[in-house]
Amino acid sequence: QWVTYEDPLQVPVDESRRLVQRYIITTIYFATDGEGWRLCGGNDNDSACEGEGYVPFLSGVSECGWYGIRCRENSEDVVESIDLEQNRLRGTIPSEIASLSDLDHINLSANDISGGLPQFPPSISTILLNNNELSGNIPSNINSLSKLTALAIGNNKLSGPLPHDMFPPSLAHLDLEGNSFNASIPEEIFDCGYLRTVDLNTNQFTGTINPKWGTLENLSLLNLQTNNFTGSLPGAVFTPSMTALSVALNNLVGTIPDEVFGSVLLEYLDLGRNHFNGTLPKRFGELKNMKQLTIWLNNFTGTIPSEIGSLPVLEMFQVPYNYLTGEMPEEICKHVPNPLAALGADCKSPEPAEQIPPRVNCTCCTSCQVGYG
Repeated sequence: QWVTYEDPLQVPVDESRRLVQRYIITTIYFATDGEGWRLCGGNDNDSACEGEGYVPFLSGVSECGWYGIRCRENSEDVVESIDLEQNRLRGTIPSEIASLSDLDHINLSANDISGGLPQFPPSISTILLNNNELSGNIPSNINSLSKLTALAIGNNKLSGPLPHDMFPPSLAHLDLEGNSFNASIPEEIFDCGYLRTVDLNTNQFTGTINPKWGTLENLSLLNLQTNNFTGSLPGAVFTPSMTALSVALNNLVGTIPDEVFGSVLLEYLDLGRNHFNGTLPKRFGELKNMKQLTIWLNNFTGTIPSEIGSLPVLEMFQVPYNYLTGEMPEEICKHVPNPLAALGADCKSPEPAEQIPPRVNCTCCTSCQVGYG
């Protein structure tokens, strides 16, 4: 009704494409409580919005000039991008956006949007909907979005198993963190040869860690933390391109695979809160790009290798709650506090302290735990 009776621009009815597009963009405003938006909504005075260099929604100008809407250059006002991040949108995403045939980018992250995931047009390449209240299952046939490179729907209330047909080969960035997805990860994900970052942390995935992660030659970040994975950590997951891996807070067992030392670009490795055992390899000293090495809450034994002190940019090294003993090597201590700002071990004596020495003698540690006692 607004487009027909209240729109100050009054697009001519014979310009059907423009009329339909303006209608679709308007539905976003009404479906997400536009009057309550943080910026350029119905309750925002024009001077505040325009002071930021924007034009309020529902203004009597082309929708291409409205806040968060961008149209393709050198085109007839064809919408290609919607960016209303962190703008207090509340409500649901209207199904009409699937009819925006040239939409390339949508960012509605960090709002209060509820309901399910809608369908998207085949033209879409970037979907950013993380940090909302979306619920339900992931719709099928996402793999038909042949141009999709980034899908970020983390920190919502989505659930269920992942559909086997949600992985278009073009996908490079996948963020599903902080939901309630369960079951095992479909094999079809390994057909996405362009994948560079995958964040699946804080879900309820089960099964073992698939060695096929190592077939993704472009994969640099893999976060499988806080799930229900079991079994060992396959050495095959480590690729030459990997810079970050977290498998913390699972139920993994076994020793640290030698293949980790082939990932010479590795900057972040978190193996914490599992059931790994064995000794800490001296070859950790080969990972010269390592910034954060976290192996707390496992079953490692032996001493802490002095070779770790040869890591020139190490900022965090956390080894408490293991069965490590002996001295914290001076080669490591000399890096405290710069660059090694966080160094933790089982260097606190159980009470009474004068009768039971700590497992690890460390005078340079920034934090000390009693550990397993």
